[in-house]
Amino acid sequence: MSDHPEVICSQDKETNFFIYTKYKTNARPLSEYALQWPDYKNEKIIMEASPGYFYGGNATATEIKDKCNNPKILVMLREPADRLYSFFQRKKEMLFLPEDISLEKYIAQCNSYSDAQLVEEKNHMYTGVVFGHYSKHLNEWYQAFGSNLRVSFFDDLREPRKFMKELSTWLGIDASFYDTYNFDVKNKSGKYKNKLIHTVAVKLNFGLQRFWRNNPQLKKKLRDTYYSINRGNKKVSADDSETIVKNKLREHYKPYNKQLADILTKNGITKLPGWLQN
Repeated sequence: MSDHPEVICSQDKETNFFIYTKYKTNARPLSEYALQWPDYKNEKIIMEASPGYFYGGNATATEIKDKCNNPKILVMLREPADRLYSFFQRKKEMLFLPEDISLEKYIAQCNSYSDAQLVEEKNHMYTGVVFGHYSKHLNEWYQAFGSNLRVSFFDDLREPRKFMKELSTWLGIDASFYDTYNFDVKNKSGKYKNKLIHTVAVKLNFGLQRFWRNNPQLKKKLRDTYYSINRGNKKVSADDSETIVKNKLREHYKPYNKQLADILTKNGITKLPGWLQN
């Protein structure tokens, strides 16, 4: 989206500006929010991407609707066990979780927190399980935004060109921009060879986020170089023990997925991915 000439994206991909509604902290002035788009030149779409808003439910949805100018909301849902595993691997890769923690132990730690504790910002790292309970929040976003809410699925990204053209049409921008667009994978998960090199790379990635967003081609070249030097040949994938844990998770999520499928069907979405048809 950031490459589209009719779209301007925030300096920080996830601004989390409205997260104060979720954590019940003091509201921030909109003038501070506007600083995320210093180069705005009347683009049709002003965009940011903060997944954490979804879990703020009605309070966050209402605040966004009241404070922004006719906003449109895109919610992208992923099969919850796969989402949790991706979250778990990414947090380990970014050194937020211990390198040797197992998936089973991580889930046990998540489940050791009460619902009240999991809405505290300091415990965000252990929201992996409850963040897959999509049905608990989606109705509140539908109630706030109606037709200005679009629900898509991670599965749709298997056809990125089709997805982006349909999304562009919904947003009212030129869909033909993506006719010849080169789609590549940016956040590849993988095992690193040298921890020191990886630690330095992670710190540079987080410390210079705005610079990288303003210089995407330079970041791509450096990222490709890093992958060639410090990445193994194989992608990170679940071993047998983790597969067993993920299968148990899928059983846990079944009733929530059933509720989610009912909500989506009632709102006119009948073409559901396989994980919502079981």
